[in-house]
Amino acid sequence: MKDRLKKVREQQGFTQAGLAKRLGVKQATVSRWEKGTSEPTEIELRAIANDYHVSLTWLKTGEGDMKPTPQEARNIMFLTLFYQLNPRAQQAVINVLKRVAVTGRWE
Repeated sequence: MKDRLKKVREQQGFTQAGLAKRLGVKQATVSRWEKGTSEPTEIELRAIANDYHVSLTWLKTGEGDMKPTPQEARNIMFLTLFYQLNPRAQQAVINVLKRVAVTGRWE
């Protein structure tokens, strides 16, 4: 993953410091990711995939196409937004989705 992280960062013209600022982490954290001594969290990976418009599967495993499918891009965007919510708001979203799944209606 370390090489793919560096590849997408450089393709987008970001420095490690620029990526770090965008994600709210320290530059040293990005450096450790690219050295392979640590890895981003799931939330950070989703944010990177969303920001850089790359497939989350490709970013994590190197498998598949680098470019996300339209469905994957949409899923990454929604999950990134979901993870930015506080726990109470996340639970509210989950409750609505469960209700829709059961009733087929938003009401």
